[in-house]
Amino acid sequence: MKTDRPALRKNFRKTRSALSSQSRERFERAIVQHLSSFVAVSNAAAVAVYLAADGEVDLAAWVQHAWQRGKTLGLPCIDDSPGEMQFCDYRASSELSPNRFRIMQPNNAKPLDNFDCVLAPLVAFDDHGTRLGMGGGYYDRYLAATDSAIIGVAFSCQKSHVPIPREDWDVPLDAIVTELGVVEF
Repeated sequence: MKTDRPALRKNFRKTRSALSSQSRERFERAIVQHLSSFVAVSNAAAVAVYLAADGEVDLAAWVQHAWQRGKTLGLPCIDDSPGEMQFCDYRASSELSPNRFRIMQPNNAKPLDNFDCVLAPLVAFDDHGTRLGMGGGYYDRYLAATDSAIIGVAFSCQKSHVPIPREDWDVPLDAIVTELGVVEF
């Protein structure tokens, strides 16, 4: 019997949102520490990041650290054409406005390419590096076209103990970072 991806997505979103604010803050501090010491991220000059939405891990503290270290950051930008996402230059001075999903993105920023790694949000992951996203396919299409290291960022409660069915369009993670540490696939 095939696992129902929409049901899995719904269950893991519910699990993620059930985290207490105290646990969330503690876990996010640990995740920032793990990201900062993970060689694939600490040695990266250019990193694609995201702004947390819908209970995703908040990377704001790591972003501040990255800017202080002189890293180039890109933030997802979704244009009006359905299904298209690129990463745009993201600086402390960037003016942001909500896209059609009410997720903040840089205004009039230039698109960037050639990231050393992409920090990807997710709803669930498994032991094989399969990433289950929100279901829109934006990250799937972007990740399929990049040579960057793909590093998932999540809370450990988002780990599926059964394999997530991998579809043809799914791009496996190279690593996952949770409050428990880093796992490379």
